[in-house]
Amino acid sequence: PVDRAPQAYDTLEDRDGPPPIAIVLTYSTDSRPVQPVIAKPGAGAAAGTDAVSFIGAGRFALGTLLPKFASHGASLRGVVTRTGPGASAAAKRFKFDFAATDVASVLEDQSTAAVVIATRHDSHSPLAAQALRAGKHVYLEKPLALNQTELDDVLSVAAASDRLLVVGYNRRFAPLSVRLKRALASCEGPIAVTYRVNAGALPPDHWTRDPETGGGRIVGEACHFVDLLQFFTGSRPVEVSAYAVPSGDGGSADTTSFQIKFSDGSLGSVHYFSLGDSRLPKERVEVFASGLAAVLDDFRKLDIYQGGKHKRTQLRSQDKGHDDLVQKFLRMCREGGEVLIPYEELRLTSRVTFMVEESLREGRPQRLDL
Repeated sequence: PVDRAPQAYDTLEDRDGPPPIAIVLTYSTDSRPVQPVIAKPGAGAAAGTDAVSFIGAGRFALGTLLPKFASHGASLRGVVTRTGPGASAAAKRFKFDFAATDVASVLEDQSTAAVVIATRHDSHSPLAAQALRAGKHVYLEKPLALNQTELDDVLSVAAASDRLLVVGYNRRFAPLSVRLKRALASCEGPIAVTYRVNAGALPPDHWTRDPETGGGRIVGEACHFVDLLQFFTGSRPVEVSAYAVPSGDGGSADTTSFQIKFSDGSLGSVHYFSLGDSRLPKERVEVFASGLAAVLDDFRKLDIYQGGKHKRTQLRSQDKGHDDLVQKFLRMCREGGEVLIPYEELRLTSRVTFMVEESLREGRPQRLDL
């Protein structure tokens, strides 16, 4: 134990016996969190602005979220990670006012108006509820919750709060998704959507495949695709049916097809496959409506066929909607306004993923409660 380190070092100078080859010091995991490490002197942002603090600074936060928030003028206040060096490195790189390992450091910070939560999935719902109770706007990476109890709790806190909750379902904010949604406005009646995802393989012990930590890949990632289907149909899911290829590696199911029936008669099919080759682009969406067919290819290219004509829109680079979502979130922090995704749609997206898992376990379709 580290509190016996002096005796350990004494053994190095003990000439009465053979010297040790190595000494291992162990540290208690429930020791008090490191106090905030000031990465940049100064008082920081004034209360009531769009000052944003981050909880979690892993690969996705460092590579995607933080550059987006920084490029759109967010005032970066504090960053919290599990380790002091990790927090300090993120603070130095993105010029946060302070770094810490204690979540309370940002939740109790009067200058922090909003919190971005980009931690492992099992902490999402509890942290979001804490931040809302502390009077912060919340940008929460997906998923919103891993089970019904968590979902009910965080949404009840959000509904009672004067702060706003946003979940990072960025695909509905992608420019090609918005363009396709506008085209669908001219079509009457229900639509049919097929969403193919070349998800790629992960080892069976990867944390995202752990139902307790990551929720599994359906709850943890396929929620993105359920949300986009809700966006395109404009209707609520009422029934789910799912099938999976047996997992050959002993991990949770990650090659799954499921269908969603919507209240207006629309039908959505999600094919989430981990068996393919990574050279195939990850996502392809095909939409069929009254007199319209469209193909959205990996958020780079959109082909719309309507009235015997074909129109293609192609972007210079992939745009999954992170830019627009971050901009809208920051504007919401400054000016107020409505939630970016209705809470009922957030609830239904999570409910569908839970129903997919139930359908796989029980081998039959599942009806969503109204």
